[in-house]
Formats: sequence, C-alpha cells, structure tokens
Amino acid sequence: MFEIPVRKDYVVEETDQEGLRQLSNLSDLGFVDVLNEYVVNCKKCDNTIFVDEEFENKGSMHCTYCGRINFIKSKKKRQRIVHVHYNNIIKHLSEKLAELLEPPNVTYRSNERIWLAKTNDSVLVILLQGVSTGNSFFSVVGNEGICIYLEPDKLPVNLSPTDKRRFIYFLDDCLSNLSCFQKLIGSLNYNETTNYLKLRDEFVHYLKNTSYQDFEKKFVPDFLEGIKTKHVELERLFSMLRTSNATLINSKFVPIGGPGREDFQLINLLEYLQAGLQPDRFGEAKIYCKKRFTFQEYATATAHAFEADVLFIVATNNIQPEVWSNILELKRKNGHYKHVILDLDTIQFLIYNLKLTQLISKDKN
Repeated sequence: MFEIPVRKDYVVEETDQEGLRQLSNLSDLGFVDVLNEYVVNCKKCDNTIFVDEEFENKGSMHCTYCGRINFIKSKKKRQRIVHVHYNNIIKHLSEKLAELLEPPNVTYRSNERIWLAKTNDSVLVILLQGVSTGNSFFSVVGNEGICIYLEPDKLPVNLSPTDKRRFIYFLDDCLSNLSCFQKLIGSLNYNETTNYLKLRDEFVHYLKNTSYQDFEKKFVPDFLEGIKTKHVELERLFSMLRTSNATLINSKFVPIGGPGREDFQLINLLEYLQAGLQPDRFGEAKIYCKKRFTFQEYATATAHAFEADVLFIVATNNIQPEVWSNILELKRKNGHYKHVILDLDTIQFLIYNLKLTQLISKDKN
C-alpha cells in the first residue's frame, strides 16, 4: 500500500493524486487536520513563498531570501498536515490489537505509550514510532519488538529482511489479519524483552522500598560512580547510538504540550546523554524521588544553581511538560543542554546498558 508520512507540515503537491487520496483518507479517519494552501517557489533560490491576501492583490512578491520578484501566476496548490491527532491513532491501534490478541493478552501502558502483548510465557513490546516514550525499550530490544511506524522515511536504514518484518505501517493490512499477525509474533525472539521488563519491575520495586534519604545519599552516588567506572560500556553505548543517529533508536520522547505547541518532541538521545554525563555536572546533581517532578521544583532548583549547568536525577517519568519546554528553549538559546534530566526511563536504560544492575539487587534492600 502507499505509505504517506504522518507528521506535522508534511506536504502533498497537487500533482500527487495518490498522495492526495491518502491524505484525504487520513483526514476522514480523524488522524490529521489538513490545510489547502497556495505557494510560489522562488525562481532563483527555490524558497517557498506562501500566497497570502497581499500577494494576491499585488500580483507579485519579493523573495525574503534572495530578493527576486516572483509573480502570482506561478502559484501552485498543495495540501499540508497542520496537526496530527496522536490520541486517535493510539485508540485505533489499541482497538486493532485488541481484536488480534484479545485482552488481557494485550495491555496498553498510557504513561509509556507502549503495548505489551503476552505470548506463552514471554512478553512482546509493541512501540509506536515517535510517540512511545520507550527509547530504552527500542534501543535494548530493537531486534525483538514490533515498531508500528507513522513515517516510512524515518525508518532505520539498511534493514535486513529479518529486521524489516518487525516494522509495520499503522494502516498495514497485517494489523487487520489474524494469521498474518500471529505469523509475525511467532517468528520473534523475546529474551531481551523479558529481561528488560524484569529489570524494570525490580527497579520500581526498589524505589517503592527505598526512602528518599537512601535514594539521594546511597543510590545516586553509587549510580554516578558506577557510570564513571563503566567508561568502556558507556563508549560502546554511545557508539551504538551514533550508528543509529537518525533513527528512532537514538531518540528520546519529550512531552511538551501547552497552547501553540505540539504534544511532544523527539530529541537526539546521544547528544542529550553526552551533555548530561559530563563530569563537571555531577557536582550540581539535583535529586527527586516523588511521583511527579513539577515546574516549581525545577525553577527552585535552577535558581539555586546560579546559572550553572545542572543534572537532575528524578525517580519518575511524570515530569511536568513545562519543564521539558524550558529545557529545550534553553538549549535553543545556548546551543547546548544547560539542564539535563535523567528520568526513570533513562536511569533504567543506563543501568541495563552499563551493567549496573547490582545497584538495585534485592540484597541492597
């Protein structure tokens, strides 16, 4: 089937009839909002000039990039995605997976935006590209889990036929075909997935049975010291992320939301970790062991840091979106991450990849 990328500002030209048909279908299903617009491509530099009322009335417009005059007669019509309704897509996929696997064999975890499918004694992770929070999951179990993708042009490059079968477009017929889907999940191995989910359960159990004082004075120092001693494993991890630089594997989901903002942003995980794990940040670590990390707590901590670069270590994934928005805005202004948060997901990601599981073993409690 024709696979159209589902993302904000994706454009389909009026000459692409199949693309327009698919875009209309996506709109009818409630997955995207589409805007009809006219543009002129500058004859000199190919800059896109949007045709507004002033352009229409004057009949010509100077290109803001190169200054060349362009005329309205060159305008062409196109359609652009102005909003993606991710909640509607998630609802659609939940219904499809429930039909294929039947509850309770498949459960949706709303905090992480992932599905867990039980198959015999194992668990299969199903991710939605660019929406699931599980950078941990995909980086660790990328060769086992299923990735339902929205943007075919953002898939990992050079996929082998064996790997490629795990990537399914969200409107693929296989998600409506029981025998096709069963054949797919029956061909996958879940060893790493099972181990990773087990580690997560152990980590959550550890946190529930650890006081704030022990988390701050015992776990965090041991965790940071452990990272320093695992320089070989850390470089291996960075190398893996570097190899997967432009793919979902090297991305971290950041919820931002708010008026005039998209629901989330994907940031470069390698750049983020390299910024956060600089030795000089460790002296400015701020530790929180609560159910939610609020903007007020964040603002108070940064005020006390006196403009220093800060590493936050929080034992939750529930971080107020305004915190992430401010972190990204500071990054835009300063050219680097002044503030880095190691949340629950990222801490577990590092524990697993750097082989620091002794920090949360049962004999530690």
